[in-house]
Amino acid sequence: MVHLWTKPNLSLHPNKQNDFYPTLNKKRNEFFKTQYAESKKFVEQAEKEHKLGQQLITALKSNKIAEVKAMLCERNKGAEATLSRTVILMDVTGSMDHLLQKAKNAVTTMFERIAIVLKGPNSFEMQFVVYRNYNAPADMLLQTSPWESKPKNLRTFMETVEPEYGWGNEAIEVGLAHVNREHEKATISQVILIGDAPANTKEEVTQKRGNSSHKAPFPPISLKTTLFSTPTYYEDELNILKDKKINVHAFFVDMRAKQNFEEIARASNGRCEKLEINSEKGSDQLTNLEEQKGTHLLTLIEQNFPSLILCDIVLLCLWDSKFVQVVMQESIFPFLKNIGCNVSVVYKTLRQNTFQ
Repeated sequence: MVHLWTKPNLSLHPNKQNDFYPTLNKKRNEFFKTQYAESKKFVEQAEKEHKLGQQLITALKSNKIAEVKAMLCERNKGAEATLSRTVILMDVTGSMDHLLQKAKNAVTTMFERIAIVLKGPNSFEMQFVVYRNYNAPADMLLQTSPWESKPKNLRTFMETVEPEYGWGNEAIEVGLAHVNREHEKATISQVILIGDAPANTKEEVTQKRGNSSHKAPFPPISLKTTLFSTPTYYEDELNILKDKKINVHAFFVDMRAKQNFEEIARASNGRCEKLEINSEKGSDQLTNLEEQKGTHLLTLIEQNFPSLILCDIVLLCLWDSKFVQVVMQESIFPFLKNIGCNVSVVYKTLRQNTFQ
C-alpha cells in the first residue's frame, strides 16, 4: 500500500519528525475506512449473484423447467429496441491502482439503477472501454467489453481489467476514436469519461508512438497492423463527436486532469465535475448527479411530475441527451404511465417549454 505524501502534509510538522507516524496512521485508517466500504459493496453484489446461482441450481435439481427457463431468459435477454447506448471510457493506467475498484463499483451501481429505472422497455446498452498509453502492448492500449444491457455481464468484464502501464498524460485519443468508430455501426448517445490524467498533446502522441527524434523512456510498440496505425489527436476526435452531437461527460479523479477534462466536456457540450471517488458518496455520484437540478429541462420535470424520484429524473435526463425527443416519439410513454405520470401533461409541458 502506498500513500501519497504532499507538500501540505509535510508543512504541517516541518520540524517534528516524530509526528509523522500519527499522521501516517490517521491517513492509513481513513484510507482503509473508504476502501472497506467499497469492498463491502462488491461483496454485497457478489452475494446477490451467488444467491441467484443457488436458486437456479435448486430449480434444476427440482426439475422446475418453467422456472429455469424464466431465469435463463431474464439473465440473457438483450435490449429489444435500443434507445440509448453509452460508452464508459476509463483510464486504467498504474496511477489509477488505488481508485480502480471504487470506479468499477461506481459504474456498476449506476448501471444497476438505470436497469431498474428503464426495466420496462429494456432499451439501453452500455460498453465499458479502458485506455492506457503507448508503452502498453498493442492489445492493452485499448480494451473494450461487448455492448451489454445486463449489469452482471458488464461487471464480469470489468473484473478482468487491471491497472497497468501509463506515461504522464494518457491516450484518451484512442478511446475517443473508438467511440467514433462505434457510432458508425450504431448511434451512440453519450460518453462518460473517468480518469486522473489529461489527454496526450499532439507532440506527445508523436513522441510516444516512436515517430520522433526525442529519446523516449520506453521502446515504441508496433501499431502498423492495428486500429491505431494512423495517429490521431483528442482535439480532432472531439470535433467529430461534436459534429455527431455526442456529448462527453468528463469526471476527473485528480486535479491535474481538471483543466483538460473541462475542455473536453465543453467542446462536446457535456458536463465536467470532480468524481469524489475517495468518499463513500463516490459510488452514488454518477447516478444522483445533483448538479443537474438547475438545468431547464430537469426543473420542468420536477415541477410538473412530483411522483418521479429525483434520482430517476436525473437518470433519464443524463442517460439520453435526446430524452425529450424520445418522449415526443411516444417510445417511453408506457414507462411514464407505469410510474404514475400523466402522459398528456408530459407531452404538453415538454412541447410548450422545450420546442419553442
